[in-house]
Amino acid sequence: MSSVKFSVYCLFITCNHCLLRCGGGWRRHRWSGLSEGADPQTPNTQLCSAGEGERAFNAPEWAQQWRDPQRDLLHPRLPEGTAVCEGGHAGLRLLPEEEHPLQEVWQGELHLREHRAGNHQLIVATEREEIPRLKALYERGMKNKVRDLTIVDARGIREREPFCKGIMALDSPYTGIVDWRRVALRYGKDFEEAGGTVTTEFEAADITAMRESSARSSEGLKYPIAIRSSKGDEVHCRYVLTCGGLYSDRLSQISGCSPEPRIVPFRGDYLVLKPEKRYLVRGNIYPVPDPRFPFLGVHFTPRMDGSVWLGPNAVLAFKREGYELFDLNIRDLTDALSFRGLQRLVLKNISYGLGEMYRGVFIGSQVKILQKFIPELSLSDVVRGPSGVRAQALDVDGNLVDDFVFDGGVGEVGSRVLHVRNAPSPAATSSLAIAEMIANEVESRFSL
Repeated sequence: MSSVKFSVYCLFITCNHCLLRCGGGWRRHRWSGLSEGADPQTPNTQLCSAGEGERAFNAPEWAQQWRDPQRDLLHPRLPEGTAVCEGGHAGLRLLPEEEHPLQEVWQGELHLREHRAGNHQLIVATEREEIPRLKALYERGMKNKVRDLTIVDARGIREREPFCKGIMALDSPYTGIVDWRRVALRYGKDFEEAGGTVTTEFEAADITAMRESSARSSEGLKYPIAIRSSKGDEVHCRYVLTCGGLYSDRLSQISGCSPEPRIVPFRGDYLVLKPEKRYLVRGNIYPVPDPRFPFLGVHFTPRMDGSVWLGPNAVLAFKREGYELFDLNIRDLTDALSFRGLQRLVLKNISYGLGEMYRGVFIGSQVKILQKFIPELSLSDVVRGPSGVRAQALDVDGNLVDDFVFDGGVGEVGSRVLHVRNAPSPAATSSLAIAEMIANEVESRFSL
């Protein structure tokens, strides 16, 4: 077992492999390094976080919400090569503020406007039965104060997307695409420059209460929670905050909290337009969401590098980090298939699920769906592209969890843990607003 240990005020765990440690306490304005009088062998830091992704790397923004200027924070960095999704939505699909806790859902656009690709988002109705749902989206967008949102007819669609066919669409001109990997790395760099520390390759294997003080420690049980990695390293802290993504349910379980909602991984496979066909798509083209089906459906997404992705589909991944077709983890697959919630979801959507699997194998069938929006598109215009994995939260009744879920427990460990079990789309675009929301929840739960 490694002898490397840290004592921290609160630990963030975000994806089970990355730690953010905050030393000295909960604070709002500035960093101050280690707590006064800290043992250099076991630095007493106040708040620690672990994981990957935009919400994990908002610690600098969270720190702006923290109140004690004499306390500092430690934050992990994404490993080189770690992929973070590209995307930016204006908040059309979220419930308006009087029904949803997240306000200012388009807040991130103000910060990212000059670093985006794609100059609009069109949500296109190709059939008349979709028009009522499109108009409902418009009303929701207006309540959410989405900037310059308009409804356009078929002519307006062609003016914006000459090769797109539809009878009506929503145009959101301030929706675009950014490189979220660069954004997350920038969050991490800001964090380090402010005095924090980033640790990666720390797989949280256990969260327990300290049973005795270290012989060298003068702090006693001031930091009563121990986070142990699979390699034997430890972090000691007062409080734990997790944003675990694909591992959020397992992090909850090892801390003695509820296993539900359960995370079921769904892989999405993309197609990519050949370079000579990129002229077919100018901006983001999306379908009208259909409430009968659990996922959004295929769409057209220009990327920062000039490429255009088409898709994705949605199929069960056989591994929580299963980005390839044949990636398999027996534990992950068994956990998913034995969960009553997934069984019920499958039974309710059996034909939809089989169709998604078929389109994942035979890409010509996926191209046919895409042709509803771009009739000129052909099978010879696309190649297979990358895949992503969605950490889908499911309840025991088979319902997709589409709202924020905060969870904790009781006892020595549970009372000092806050788990962010689910953050709905557009979580990346809204990451700064979500960070403020999480910081408020931490302050309330732990009376900081």
